[in-house]
Amino acid sequence: IVYLGFELWNSVVGFDAGNADSFKASNWGIISLVVLSSFSLLLLFSAIVMLKNGGQTERLSIALVIMFSSVVLFAMERANTITFVAVFLLLFVALHDSERPILRHISYLLLALVAVLKIYPVVFGVLLIQRKDIKGCLLSFVYAVVLFFLPFFFLEGGIANFQYLLENVKMNSTTYSQAIPFDRLGLGTFPIVLSHYRDKPY
Repeated sequence: IVYLGFELWNSVVGFDAGNADSFKASNWGIISLVVLSSFSLLLLFSAIVMLKNGGQTERLSIALVIMFSSVVLFAMERANTITFVAVFLLLFVALHDSERPILRHISYLLLALVAVLKIYPVVFGVLLIQRKDIKGCLLSFVYAVVLFFLPFFFLEGGIANFQYLLENVKMNSTTYSQAIPFDRLGLGTFPIVLSHYRDKPY
């Protein structure tokens, strides 16, 4: 589904989504990335403020602390879709036990979407199991299967692209399973690097 999003993005701003140099050379590509990233961060901030219990000052304070955490800063620097996943997960947690059936169905769809985007958020399905919502579990599974396989049919090559997806997942798993030092300074890694050298003598 992410690849389909890249294809749609490419059709609008006119750059090769699979070519980093083409993206960097596209003014519209950079501008659209900034707009999309800013929009995702605004959604995350709004979701935290709206769904957090407590007074307005407390909710705003918590939201600001989270927004300036190294995790969010790193995601922002990398333009990672995890910010959208975080928003969808917050909405799922808020809606999964709603008394209104339509809102519960929306929560099932959100759980399926985040599971397709990042896989590991599927563990939040334990909230449905805890409520013994078997119907919700089954619907979430069906939605996830549809959201996972349907986008392939809108891409050139169709379902054959599934092999490339597996290869990319394997490559990323191999890369990130290794102990990679923070050899670069960025928004997300700066607090970690700073804490590492804080007590070092100069």
